[in-house]
This record gives sequence, structure tokens and C-alpha cells, in this order.
Amino acid sequence: MWRKSRRRKYLSAVIPEEFGGLGADMITYGLLNEEIGRACSSTRSLLAVQGMVSYALLRWGKPQHKQTWLPRLLEANASSFARADQRLAQDFTPTYADLQTQLRQNPVAHVDETGWKVGGHSAWLWVCTNDQLTVYAIDPHRDHTVVERMLGQNFAGVLITDCFLAYDPLTYEKSKCVGHLLRRCNTLVESGNASAIRFSEHAARLLRSAIKLKERQPTMNKPGYAVACGRLEAVFDRLLARHYRQAKTVRFVKLLRKQRPYLFTFLYVAAVAPTNNAAERELRPAVIIRKTNGCNRSSTGATVHAVLSSVIRTARKHGHDVVEVAKRVLQHPEPVIANICSPAQPPPISPVPTAHSSLSAVLTT
Repeated sequence: MWRKSRRRKYLSAVIPEEFGGLGADMITYGLLNEEIGRACSSTRSLLAVQGMVSYALLRWGKPQHKQTWLPRLLEANASSFARADQRLAQDFTPTYADLQTQLRQNPVAHVDETGWKVGGHSAWLWVCTNDQLTVYAIDPHRDHTVVERMLGQNFAGVLITDCFLAYDPLTYEKSKCVGHLLRRCNTLVESGNASAIRFSEHAARLLRSAIKLKERQPTMNKPGYAVACGRLEAVFDRLLARHYRQAKTVRFVKLLRKQRPYLFTFLYVAAVAPTNNAAERELRPAVIIRKTNGCNRSSTGATVHAVLSSVIRTARKHGHDVVEVAKRVLQHPEPVIANICSPAQPPPISPVPTAHSSLSAVLTT
């Protein structure tokens, strides 16, 4: 689509005709971006960036600069956009490192992963998130070491995940997603086996009761809540202690017994949610990109994607305009940190030690 946009002079529609552009006014330019955005938001973003650069050059550039650069803006190619993203990610690298530091100090981290491609080879896009921030990482491995690099070995919060075995070696305090377990219960019901249906319905009823109990906690006194939690767990333990023969039921019971210490953590830690929906929501934009753009062509592109996506998603959590944040970061000649977790508008900018400014090393710290 961007090639068609270049041929039709959409890349910098605001450039006057004397320089080879369309000479569109701002209303026409806005409508153009709106229509293109209906088909592809990524292309719309490219047009917006090109338009900002073109407008700045038109307004403040010297005549010789306009003659030199405005025609070139109409001939932008894929490598130009890739290099621009790399430069922007380099400037946001200290902010990304700061997000990692803040994540490690938070009481909760939702973690999930999805399949990815880097240069045609299999990889995994990981996300660590909570109410305050989101951090992405793209790695060829799907094991616990990736989580350790993102959260650090001394993470003192609660890790909320599904029951994927890669999380088992981690020594953090854990909580397992009830939503995934309820879906497993539904799968057992669909098997049609009477024994499996009885077990899955009983287990699902207890899990939903736990969620409702968590919701009622603010209205209950502490002794009453503690007694209710104890009774629910006792009933669940008796359910798991029974002997089962149906193969699918046996596998599910084995999983529940293995993860039993982490099934009801959310009942006792106020900040912990019953599900891992927060991480799943943060993966949706990545899934859309995977289906439409084909992931990344290089490890550098993967790192750039992780850095910029983390900054964009975190900024949106706090209502910050990412474009305005980028402008303020780019105005500083030295590396800076954009404190995008701050509710202040605009977010504060602070200096950063030079050691944090390397894009190539940002995902290995």
C-alpha cells in the first residue's frame, strides 16, 4: 500500500506542486489519512509522520533545504521508514529500560506469549504487563529464561500466567489464570463423557465461586472472608483427591494437582486478578500485526518493534499522545527518559546515564 501511496504522491500530500507534491490543504490531508487508515492503520501512521516532517520543512526550512529535501520526501522507500524506526527506537531505548525497571518493582506482572517470526524463523513475542505499563520482548526461545530476563531473578511480585510448563521453573510467587481453567472445563463438557462432564461442571462451579468470593471481599469482614476461602479450598481439594479413570479427566486433574498451590493466590493478594486477561489483551495488537504485516525481517527489526510497541502501549494507558512524547524526546540531543507512567501531562523528561542508551543491548539486560 505504501508503494501505491508513493506513486500517487500521498506520502507527502501537503508538499506544493512546485516541488512535485499534491499541494493538498489540511482538510484534504486529514480526509486522506482517514480513508487510508480504514484499510491499514500502519500506512496511515507512515503518512502522518511524512506529513509532519514535510510541514515542518515547509514552515521553517530555508529555500535551499526545501529544494533539496521536499522532492526526496516524495520518493521515500521501505528502508527509509525502517531506518527512521530504528533511530526512534534508539532514542526510546532509555525509556524502555526504565519500563523494565519499573516492572520489576511492581507487585503484579501478567505474562503471556504468542508465536512470531524473525527473518522467516520461528520466534516468540512475550508480554509483561499490569495496570501501569506494558513491556514486550521478542526472543527465539519459549522458556522461563525469557521471563527471568524481563523481570529479573529477584522479582518480589506475583506472576500471573496460564499453566504452560515453561513457567514452572520460576521461583516467583505465582497465580494461575482461572479463565484458562474454565475453558479446559468447557472442553471436557464437549467430550460427551458423563464422568468428565460431572467433574468439569463441579470444578467450574468452584472456580466461578472463587471469582465471586474475590468480588465480595470488600463487603466482608476479614474472619468471614478467611473462613469462606478455607471452605472453598477444602471442597476443591476433596474434588481433586478422588480417583478418576476417564483419560481426559485424568490429564486435567493431574494439571490441577500440579498447579494447586497457585490456583487461589488471587483470593489472598488484593492486587492479583483471577485471570490473565490483561496479558491477552496486550497480545491482540501483535496478533493483528502478525496477520497483516508478517512480523519482522531481522533481529534489529524485532528489537525496534519491542521497544516502540512497549512505549506506545504504556503511553496509551496513561492518556499520553505518543507523537507529542516522541517530539519531546527527539528535541533532546542527549539520551533522556520519558516518564510515560506519570499521570502528568505532558509526561516529565529526565536525563539518563549513557550506559542505558544502547539499542543492541537493551533486551539482554
